[in-house]
Amino acid sequence: MDYKKNVSAQAIGRAIYVATGVAVYVFVARFLGPEILGNYAYAISVITVASTLADLSTTAILSRELVYQEHNQPEFITNYLVLRFGLAVIVGIAMVIFSMVAAPVAIRKPLMAASVLLPLISARFFDPIFQVANRPWLAFHLATASSAIWITSTYLGATIPAAPLFWTVIAYTVSAAAYGTVGLAMSCRLIRPRLEFIRWHSIRQIGRAAAPLAIGALFNLVSVRADVFLLAELRNTTEMGMYNAAFRFLDLGMAVVVTAMTPLLPILTRLAETNRQQLAQVFRSLTAFVATWCLLLAVVTPILSPLIIRLCYGEAYLAAADVLNLMVWRFFLAFINFLFLGLLTSLRTIDFFSWSSALAMVVNIGLNLLLIPPLGGVGAGWSGIASETSQVLVEVLILLRIGGSQFLSPRLWITLSLAGSISIGILQFLGDAEPGWLLLAATSSFILIIRLFGKLPESPLRYLATAKPGVS
Repeated sequence: MDYKKNVSAQAIGRAIYVATGVAVYVFVARFLGPEILGNYAYAISVITVASTLADLSTTAILSRELVYQEHNQPEFITNYLVLRFGLAVIVGIAMVIFSMVAAPVAIRKPLMAASVLLPLISARFFDPIFQVANRPWLAFHLATASSAIWITSTYLGATIPAAPLFWTVIAYTVSAAAYGTVGLAMSCRLIRPRLEFIRWHSIRQIGRAAAPLAIGALFNLVSVRADVFLLAELRNTTEMGMYNAAFRFLDLGMAVVVTAMTPLLPILTRLAETNRQQLAQVFRSLTAFVATWCLLLAVVTPILSPLIIRLCYGEAYLAAADVLNLMVWRFFLAFINFLFLGLLTSLRTIDFFSWSSALAMVVNIGLNLLLIPPLGGVGAGWSGIASETSQVLVEVLILLRIGGSQFLSPRLWITLSLAGSISIGILQFLGDAEPGWLLLAATSSFILIIRLFGKLPESPLRYLATAKPGVS
């Protein structure tokens, strides 16, 4: 498998889809205002939660098992699809009940429509299939078509004076269902499922394999979305809309993470089976590259966040800049979390994930309840940072326990801590200097310290290109 080819194809496709999502969100924010944006964000959050529940981390198992079951793929895909369809139906029924009982009145009808289409909306597991079948560019064509539908339908819906909120949510639902439908059809052509391959014991085996990740995904889901719903409950939907304006950038960043990690997981899995030494080398390279540049981004974001919020959303959303400053730190930790979890998944060590996710959920909800009433969105931002930190610490401890110290690099983290601390100190010392000078000072000091105490990380693509299965 060519990681560079796969990640390029999937990155372009996902970038198109994510950029469309950002454009749509900015358009709704500017065209319809903070109050409608709050309800729109609430509806999209509910649909996203339902889609995640219908997945329950089975896509990660799909990526791994397509490698392990290379000669048994049609039977595996058949039983995988049955499992996914069953999960989507169950979650769709629960979503109907939630829509009727607990959802805000303004979005109940579009949520009911989304619940009916949930099996198609949640059918977004095709990237690993495209990769294994050596057809990664299908992701690009699929994203382009569905993005065109989403943009057009959202514009038409927002300009209907009678019910713009209803029609913009319906626009998202229809485009997401189209995305899943076409992706599912393409996947079934590449690896054709057959009814005679259905085996209930195989479905149970897939479910058991995914169980630790699935339980963890449930806790993670509550943890990640708790801030949105608690803000609506403890403050108001307008403030939730402001928070979501900043949270959208975290969504954008996590889409980058998923794009990088989805084609990477089968490669890490194969190296874990055949060449642990190269696996450690690849992982250390990935960690150094991601940690260095994501940390620099977190350090300099406060300089740029007011400008970014003004350009994207307008002056009315300027308070979201403080939340954005925290979201970048959460993104840094989430990327590291995703990297370590991907490594441990390839090593078939995932039993811890259920309780570590439960711990992260308790930390997040507990701090949200304490911090949202006095601090609003800023309190929710700090809660998310603490939650991600707890998961990263658990993963490091698990790696040390299983003898995976070769994957860690203490010198890297000491150097990054020093570079980040000094750069933040310089920004505090310079105070209200011009943003351009602040950006130059922070960036140059950060890079200089990294260079003095080690070296700037090389692109991990070089290591991935030379990684060959061998003897462990």
